Amino acid sequence: NKHDCDIAILENQKLEQEIDIKKSSPYQSVIADIQFDGSVFHHNTFLINRGKKSGLEKGLVVVSFDNRLVGTIIDCGSQFCRVRALTDSDTNIAVRITGSDISGFLRGNGKSKAYIGFFNDTQFVGKSGLKIITSNISGILPSGIYIGDTVDETQVDILKPTDISRVMVLQFNDTDSYK
Repeated sequence: NKHDCDIAILENQKLEQEIDIKKSSPYQSVIADIQFDGSVFHHNTFLINRGKKSGLEKGLVVVSFDNRLVGTIIDCGSQFCRVRALTDSDTNIAVRITGSDISGFLRGNGKSKAYIGFFNDTQFVGKSGLKIITSNISGILPSGIYIGDTVDETQVDILKPTDISRVMVLQFNDTDSYK
């Protein structure tokens, strides 16, 4: 029937777009589906359907297809990985405000929000519309991955795992170079 055909055409177009994005990426990546949203108590984690057999390991970066940070892998099995979302209460990521030398940390509130704080410039006061990216000052993540924009002095509009169904896992050797 026509409806099923239209759905198949749209799915095919989406897959072609994802393949084009992966091919144009300057670094190796693995495409994965989000399988489960495990938001429990103050921990917001989710599973993806790729693991060690696909070359994934703890510490790798998980991004959306528009290259927004979604989380980091915290545990890896042979065919799945658990990813810590940015809203998780254990999230503590070094960040920088684009176009400046101001850096700080992004923390999750264990619910549905993430906040920036602990800035290297004690006189700095945040405002809405600032673009937040990862910083490598903590030696954990590579620099320059887009996280989101501030919506007020401290809250950042982040991408949540419930907003998407597929992700890319970026493979890198150290904090500044991708495989």
